[in-house]
Amino acid sequence: MTYINLILICLVCVLIIDISGFMDSLKLFISKVLTNKKLTTTDFRIRPFDCSFCMTFWTGLIYIACTGCFTVFNVAFILMLSFFTDSIRQILILIKDIITKLIDTIYDKLQID
Repeated sequence: MTYINLILICLVCVLIIDISGFMDSLKLFISKVLTNKKLTTTDFRIRPFDCSFCMTFWTGLIYIACTGCFTVFNVAFILMLSFFTDSIRQILILIKDIITKLIDTIYDKLQID
């Protein structure tokens, strides 16, 4: 069960940080607040919060520490998940594109003239 939860933590990190656009909105808000709306940019880092690799690693470590499952194997598993965050992002986008293409094909077949 620990490994499934770690995979889900990784998916959540990738979806929120890499795909949703939430981090760009947050960074834009931070730049406006800190510069009194004089500078609006997203060209800065707030690690580990804007890096899915870092966030997966740290949240995974916190998870296994809190659940009492801290082993060398679990740390290695978290590192492996962290390493593959970019590939996971690409796979999620590919799945979305395949589903969109399938839906478009079904609409084309059902189109009534």
